Amino acid sequence: MQRHMNISIAQKWVFDQDLDAYIHLHTDPHQSEYLSDHWQGMAWLSGFTGSAGAIVITKDDAALWADSRYHIQAEHQIEGRGVRLMKQGLPETPNMADWLEEQVGQDAVVGIDPRLITVKGYRERKNLLKKQGITLIPVLGLLEDCWRDRPVIRRKPVMIHAREYAGRSREEKIVAIRAEMAEANAQYLLMPTLDDIAWTLNLRGSDIDCNPVFMSYLLIGRELGWLFIDDQQISYSVATALEQAGIQIMPYDALELELNQLEEDDDIWIDPARNNYFLFSSVPEFVPKIEQQLPSILMKACKNEVEQAHSRVSHQRDGLAMVRFLYWLETHVGSGSVTERVAAERLEAFRAALPHYQGKSFVTIPGYAHHAALPHYSATEDSDLVLLPTGMFLIDSGGQFLDGTTDITRTVALGPVDAQMKTDFTLVLKGHIALSTAIFPEGTQGVQLDALARQYLWKEGLQFGHGTGHGVGFYLNVHEGPAGIGYRVRSQPALAEGMLLSNEPGLYRAGKYGIRIENLMFVQPAFATEFGHFLKFEPITLCPIDQNLIDVQMLSAFERDWLNQYHQEVYQKLAPDLEGEVLEWLKNATRVL
Repeated sequence: MQRHMNISIAQKWVFDQDLDAYIHLHTDPHQSEYLSDHWQGMAWLSGFTGSAGAIVITKDDAALWADSRYHIQAEHQIEGRGVRLMKQGLPETPNMADWLEEQVGQDAVVGIDPRLITVKGYRERKNLLKKQGITLIPVLGLLEDCWRDRPVIRRKPVMIHAREYAGRSREEKIVAIRAEMAEANAQYLLMPTLDDIAWTLNLRGSDIDCNPVFMSYLLIGRELGWLFIDDQQISYSVATALEQAGIQIMPYDALELELNQLEEDDDIWIDPARNNYFLFSSVPEFVPKIEQQLPSILMKACKNEVEQAHSRVSHQRDGLAMVRFLYWLETHVGSGSVTERVAAERLEAFRAALPHYQGKSFVTIPGYAHHAALPHYSATEDSDLVLLPTGMFLIDSGGQFLDGTTDITRTVALGPVDAQMKTDFTLVLKGHIALSTAIFPEGTQGVQLDALARQYLWKEGLQFGHGTGHGVGFYLNVHEGPAGIGYRVRSQPALAEGMLLSNEPGLYRAGKYGIRIENLMFVQPAFATEFGHFLKFEPITLCPIDQNLIDVQMLSAFERDWLNQYHQEVYQKLAPDLEGEVLEWLKNATRVL
């Protein structure tokens, strides 16, 4: 098999490099979550197409570490490809360091691509392996030497993101970043993350599917800045706008040389959690390095009033697509022609007809029956199920609009459902409502709120393995740091006004069904007392929650009131743009419980 052959080729490369093993991480030099085809080395090596993972290749073995979201998917995709699956999170699964020690022993030398690991990650992994007597070294070339038909890097034209959507000019953002630089006594700041670059410069691109970013680096000095990018991507209007902001265009591959030429008084701000080790090593040792989080991270996460206003509009528009889709689904299931992939394509068509639509914000997850028990299921030609008028269907989707990014999950009944399904759905809904209505003091982190969404599941001995909420960009990445809501994450910034987060508790019964309910919410001021300022959430996703799956007796009066008020808002905001049978469907779907 081709994938197995690729592992064999990589194993020979490890031998030729005089290494005992090699670690390949699923990312790119910009630490992106979603990758261009050029950097899909994990899939080329093993067949695994998940969005996170690490593969270790020795001279005669290989093992893939994948988290709980991907255990079933990875098991299927790597079968017969000469790769063992290491299921992260299970007590019997060895960690990578222990497995390496067992496979290659002490005094072994292990390589890793320094472009695909952060400074922080490299240091941590190096120290961990050192305890096992193993030496980690940076080594380039596995994909370049072995992947003969490797796709080229996609270079698409860069577009201006208008100030009317962004709310602040690129000049204003650069001034704010330079103020932070001055306070830190930094002469330069290196920005490697694609969404931060796009946000800072009020530009967007399409070099990576679903993420409106472009392959580049940004180096900001006290007076000038340099964008390292393929100049063929830059039109005259974009070049003029950048020039007015004091940003010069440099070749994408020229950054290493520029960093190498820094002098002793050129203090440079390098975020060790986001810059790759290769670029960090390109800066001479004698140049002072200021290791702090990029200032753009929190600036970008806290949406300004203009971004918030546009986001509400884009989510209202997105709700129209969802309602039209759910009506279509209800009226077409049972025909024998609606499959998971057909449903996803139909929803995409409804979104594509909307103003300002730029594409999906991630690959749609359409899970029917037992497929919905896979939180990151991807429907393929081989797995595509026909939707029948029975059981539940989960669809997780989102869109990129000039005026916002959407992400919504709904689980709906396609026909008769049993009492256990209703109980499970209602437990998830109760957690969703508890988080939606939370009020919390300034300084609260997402990890402190996570239990609100899980409490009703926990009381029944139930659990879900993914986070409860993630940050969302503004016409940018659908997964945006640094804030989130989850019980495993320990180091997060406090939730702050303007942050846009998902609220998506779920429950997954393997081999049977899956449930998830997801809205996006802004963090907003609530009130102030003598004990300080308090915050709350403002849900902005507008789409009915399926009442056919609710056990009403399990809801408190407060929860019923919340759902009725939410559905009233959904109807009032969406009804004016609907008519006929779709409007009647919405009226019934938002009826008083």
